[in-house]
Amino acid sequence: MPELVALHRQHPEISMRRFASLVGVKYSRLRDYIQGEEQRLKREKKHQDHGEVVRTLAQQHPTFGYRKLYQALVAQEMQVGREWLRGWLRKEKLSPTPHVKRRKPKIETLPESKWPEGRRLQIDATMVKLPKEGKVWIYQVLDVESRLCLAAEAFPTLSSSNAVLSLKLAVAELKKHVSVEKFLIQSDAGSDFTSDFFQAVCLEVGEWVRCRTSQKGGMGMLERLNRTLKYEVIFRNDPQNLSELKKLLSKYRLWYNTERLHSALQYLTPMQFLQKSAKILVTS
Repeated sequence: MPELVALHRQHPEISMRRFASLVGVKYSRLRDYIQGEEQRLKREKKHQDHGEVVRTLAQQHPTFGYRKLYQALVAQEMQVGREWLRGWLRKEKLSPTPHVKRRKPKIETLPESKWPEGRRLQIDATMVKLPKEGKVWIYQVLDVESRLCLAAEAFPTLSSSNAVLSLKLAVAELKKHVSVEKFLIQSDAGSDFTSDFFQAVCLEVGEWVRCRTSQKGGMGMLERLNRTLKYEVIFRNDPQNLSELKKLLSKYRLWYNTERLHSALQYLTPMQFLQKSAKILVTS
C-alpha cells in the first residue's frame, strides 16, 4: 500500500477513485489508508521517542528484564504496553542474557577395581525431623573393615564444614585403635562432599572416590547403618530437640560398637572384631 500511495502522489491529475480502479484496489481501502497516514506517522514517532527512552533505561540497568523496565517506565508516567516493550527489546536485542548457573563437571563413579589403596571410610548424611526443631542432618562415618561407627554427629544444616568435622573426628577415633597411614574416603556426589574444602581434607589423609549405593563395595553399607540408626534408635526413643538427639547419638555409638552383633563379622561386635584383627596383626 505505501508504494501505491507514493505512485498516486506522482499523478495528482488522476482522482483517487479512478486511480484505485486502475491499480485494482478498493477505493475505501486506499482512502482509509491515506486518511490514517497522519495518525500512523504520529504513532510511529511516539514509538520512536519511547524507544529512545527505553534504550537509555535498558543501558542504565543491563540486568533488568521487560517486567522491571515496564515498572520503571510506569514510575516515569510513560504510557507503553508491556507486550510492546517486550517485543521492542527482542527486536533491538536489548533483552538481558539469562543467567546460567555454572555447574561443576560430573564426577565419574569408579568401579572397585580402580579404587586407590587405603583403609576405607564411608561418610554420608541422613535427615531426621525433630518435633521442636524440624529437619536435622546426621553425619555418620563407618570403618568398612570393622563396621565400627566412628562418628555420628548431628547438625541443623548440611555443609562442607560439618562434613569435615565429622570426618576428622572419625579419623582421630580410628587412630586410637589402629595405625593407618592412608585412608580412602567414600561418599556420594553431594555438594558438601564435592566441595573444595572437603576434598582438600581428604587429600591430607588419603584419597576420595565417589560411590553409588548399588555398586559392589559402594555406599550400601552406610545406607544400612543409617537405617539401623533410624529404626532401632531414633524412632524408638523419639528425641524432641537437637540436644536430646546428640545425647542419644552418643549412647547409640557405644551400643552399636560394643553390643550389637554383626553376622558379617562372625557375630562379633565391631569393637571385638577390631581388637581381634589387631591381635592377629601383632602376633603375625
